[in-house]
Amino acid sequence: MLSTLERHLLRRLLVAFVGATGGACFLFLLAATYRMVESGELSAAQLVRALPLALPFLLPYVIPIAFVMALALVYGRAIAEGEARTLMALGFSRLQLSLPALGLGVGLALVSLLLTTTLVPLCYRLRQQVMANTYLQLAALGSAQHLTLSFPRQRLAVYIRSQEGADLRGVVVSYGGPDLPEHRTLVVVAGQGRVEQSASGQTILRLRGASISWFQCPGEEVWSPDDPLLDQPPLEPIRARFEELSLDAGGLDQPSRLKNAAFSSAELRRRIDRALARLAGGSPDEEARRSASREADGVRRELAERAAMAAAPLVLTVLVLPLLFLLEARSPLVALVSAVAASAALFFVAHILGAFLAERLASPLPIFLSWLTCGGTGLGCATRARVQ
Repeated sequence: MLSTLERHLLRRLLVAFVGATGGACFLFLLAATYRMVESGELSAAQLVRALPLALPFLLPYVIPIAFVMALALVYGRAIAEGEARTLMALGFSRLQLSLPALGLGVGLALVSLLLTTTLVPLCYRLRQQVMANTYLQLAALGSAQHLTLSFPRQRLAVYIRSQEGADLRGVVVSYGGPDLPEHRTLVVVAGQGRVEQSASGQTILRLRGASISWFQCPGEEVWSPDDPLLDQPPLEPIRARFEELSLDAGGLDQPSRLKNAAFSSAELRRRIDRALARLAGGSPDEEARRSASREADGVRRELAERAAMAAAPLVLTVLVLPLLFLLEARSPLVALVSAVAASAALFFVAHILGAFLAERLASPLPIFLSWLTCGGTGLGCATRARVQ
């Protein structure tokens, strides 16, 4: 059973944490909305569907920040107003005063772990699908004549002579996406087309009487616009014709190019097992072995980074509370600034540095550098505060 004091501190922590989380989520979503609107590549329907999916992706980063602010506001105020010193004079130790924060930190760490291992990867994939539904903008336009749409992020351009609802006439699609070699362009021309939904829910462009031209440089040469000897690229088109053709703009570079962030932790562990099985198989192809080794290392780093971020609320509690007790700041504002600055330097900067070292050293261990910096600093602060 929780004592009256523990319930009081826990209640204050929860109120401060909820308020800080709401404010941080609002600011992050506002920035995400501005970025999506500024790109001009999403329709209003895509924007409405993509924004809610961005929230779970932000929470593993918002939760530690909001929790640090809650700790600084509650304990910083208690220390500044002398409440903490009075309680310690009555026989309560610093550890007893810290138990509600430690308990809440453990609970938030478990919530963050659940988010990073399951919900975040799912929302990431759904959000990428929504943002990749390029042709959804066509269905939202109604009717138009001589329409041109450009999508720089996907290196895609669409021209339509006339449109009536989902029915299109005179369609030209030009694509130079990342799954094509450099300076290559795919051009699709069709007399008729229609915007439809595939069985997987993806918006596709179904064309009739379509012809495809793939323009490429002859041989292995790559034309450069800076080459003074050439005014134009040497084109050698390859053409094909289809009675019916379906174009899925979101599928041109998926799913083979999905990032590790798009997979749950269980899926990532299965990927490690498959990569290790390929290595154990003794493939004579050295390039295949190196590729399997790189994949296994990348997945291990992703799992380690998820664990490091999931434990952030608890790790930051170990850092912030001893720091606040050591400083004994007379102003809650000073406590807040000190806690945020220490968290940024000793956890978030250390986390970024650890991720960089992990990639360089091909080992997941440096990712936990932030645990060492925060734990060591918190232990030093607790020792000095006990001596005072």
